[in-house]
Amino acid sequence: MENKSQTFGNFGERQEAECKDWGYYAHLSIYKFASQFGIKKDFLEIGCGTGYGANYLADLGVKSYTAIDKDPLVIEALSEKYKNISFESIDLDLYPLPFDKQSFDLIFSSNVFEHIASIDPVLTQCNHLLRENGMAVIAVPPIITSGMLVENAKNFFHINNIPPWAWVKKLKRYFKTVEYYRHWVKPDCVNQDDSINMIEPKLEHFIFDHDIEYLPSTITSVFVCKSPLINIASSKGDEAPLQSGMLIKFLRKQDKTNLLL
Repeated sequence: MENKSQTFGNFGERQEAECKDWGYYAHLSIYKFASQFGIKKDFLEIGCGTGYGANYLADLGVKSYTAIDKDPLVIEALSEKYKNISFESIDLDLYPLPFDKQSFDLIFSSNVFEHIASIDPVLTQCNHLLRENGMAVIAVPPIITSGMLVENAKNFFHINNIPPWAWVKKLKRYFKTVEYYRHWVKPDCVNQDDSINMIEPKLEHFIFDHDIEYLPSTITSVFVCKSPLINIASSKGDEAPLQSGMLIKFLRKQDKTNLLL
């Protein structure tokens, strides 16, 4: 029998559930942060990776949990592993989200939007999929200094490298309110040079500061978006992933290893 865990190839872009290092807990802490905004609701996760974060939220007692990711082999393995979650394989650069309008109360995405070629069409769809009082929690890498921009630009998986203040302006096109949170660690986990001391990491070591300036000492930029602006986009916005998909398909044909896109 094939070992499905072998299909989780990620070239360093997916946090593995079996590797409980500080990255594992940092990633999981974003799911814990999202849980405070309501559990008994219909959740949609965009980019579930190896699924352990989705399982953490689903086990807290959500009404329903739907998770999507690009790799069909990964989705097949996750569907067998986590029976309490509905998994779908969707490439957002090629296809729209196949769900009815106003189907979800909360859309969650952690470290995924930097991988998406066409951000605005996806945000338009999220806007339409959320109910009137719905919300989105979106986490992306912090691009706060020129050094951070350079380092992220070296990662050819990161198509979008947008600073948090630009993210706030963009997200306010789709939501009435957008709140920024700085993902960091407790003071006793910080060395004198502002680096993180995580020899024995735990979930409770991570914090989320609100109403704070944009600091380089940030693990993740997190945005809590409330009250979707339902009627902001025309129907053409929903078709944009299919239009941009023609270019993506062409580039993938040129890139035989399928590493770039």
